[in-house]
Amino acid sequence: NLVRDYNVKQAEQLASDIGKNNFIIPKKEVMSRLSVAATKLEKSPLVVGDAAKTAQRLIEGARKIVNENEGSGAGLLKARKEYDAWVLSQKPKAFDGTTENAFTIANREVRNVFKDILDQNAPNAKVKASLGRQHSLYNAMDNIEPKAAIEADTAIGRAFQNMATAVG
Repeated sequence: NLVRDYNVKQAEQLASDIGKNNFIIPKKEVMSRLSVAATKLEKSPLVVGDAAKTAQRLIEGARKIVNENEGSGAGLLKARKEYDAWVLSQKPKAFDGTTENAFTIANREVRNVFKDILDQNAPNAKVKASLGRQHSLYNAMDNIEPKAAIEADTAIGRAFQNMATAVG
């Protein structure tokens, strides 16, 4: 798929750009910002009860992943990718933009912590623009895939109809 391939190249370019100007980022700073995000989520009227527990698990998961990576820009970008993969392994439609609920709110807060720290410390990498472009491309893929499947079904159906007509 062309869109997916282009998106992979965008991600690789971002990793390369951050790697060229890699910077030290104290894990304490990341943890502090995750704590601020957790406090913000606790005050949200949408994040209560079981949803609050889910939000806390997302924060804890992010902390664990950050601790497993090096305290640098490249390490934080790697942590973000690992966090996204972990979230998708828990909830395959985690990034579906059509649904807004406590999970998506909490997940967005955590991802914004990663994005904001990277963007502030690597302004030349244009992190927000790159991640925004990648996000838009993934949304486009989500919209295109069902339509492409229908088109393929239609094309296959037409081929079978043509064969049936020819065979008699």
